[in-house]
Amino acid sequence: MKNLKFVFVALLICFFSGKIKAQIDSTKKDTTTVKTEKLRVARLYSSFAIGMAVNNYFGSIGGVSVTYLLSNNWGVKVNMKSYGQVAKDLPVDYKDDFNLLGMRRAKPKDYLTAYSLAITKEFTILSPSVRFGVEVGFSIIEYRKARFEKQPAGIFGGGGYAIERIPENSVGLHLRAKVEVMFGTNVGMELAAITNINEFQSYLGGEIALNLGMLRHKIK
Repeated sequence: MKNLKFVFVALLICFFSGKIKAQIDSTKKDTTTVKTEKLRVARLYSSFAIGMAVNNYFGSIGGVSVTYLLSNNWGVKVNMKSYGQVAKDLPVDYKDDFNLLGMRRAKPKDYLTAYSLAITKEFTILSPSVRFGVEVGFSIIEYRKARFEKQPAGIFGGGGYAIERIPENSVGLHLRAKVEVMFGTNVGMELAAITNINEFQSYLGGEIALNLGMLRHKIK
């Protein structure tokens, strides 16, 4: 009889031990599931931006980017931005040329292209359709500065300047702040202030961007 009681108690202990272990494992799995759910991909979209910036002159800015965000509103952004402005070393006696239609050509420019990788953080404050965001990262800079060489006048006059641009490379600091308005789950627009600090041609400006892609999950 004692042996049967011992076996029965042993079986109960094994049974409840198994139940407790199963509950613990289930809790662990649920916790893992929750964590996985919290770190799901929330947004993935492309942006096409244009704007104005200033260094020593006003210039135009434009670019494309891809943003990848998790549901905790942290993410990464890959960005290519081009900036062009009237050449810093434009000679005082430089004369604008005319094209075949008799229209004055634009003044020669210096060009800067920044390839950036940034960490981004977004905030939803006013409504689910309005977001604020900031990003910071580093850039690989390609700078093409216009260099002018005076040309001798020929028999029929002329002369002027020959222009050469030799690419130079460096690194820069990319900073951007935005406010975004979404018109649906796949289309949005944002206004942003942007700057890039580098040794060649730092600039500060503003831009407007069109966002296309997975901007938010559909509400069930």
